Amino acid sequence: MIFFGINPTLEVLNSKHLRNIKEIIIDKAKENPRIETITGLASKSGVKVRFVDRPVLNNITKTSSHQGVAFD
Repeated sequence: MIFFGINPTLEVLNSKHLRNIKEIIIDKAKENPRIETITGLASKSGVKVRFVDRPVLNNITKTSSHQGVAFD
């Protein structure tokens, strides 16, 4: 199941459910300090991060309201 949005991603990265994340998918053109925080937390936690073009992320999430980040 795909989840998306900045706050849900930050919440799961800071929770005990971190081990359930397979990867974080980020719009490679999105510039946002909170997404940089997500990338840093993922790196520290050993979570895979994949950067994709926005249309790919739109397709993965089935919406354009993902705020540039999703996780599986």
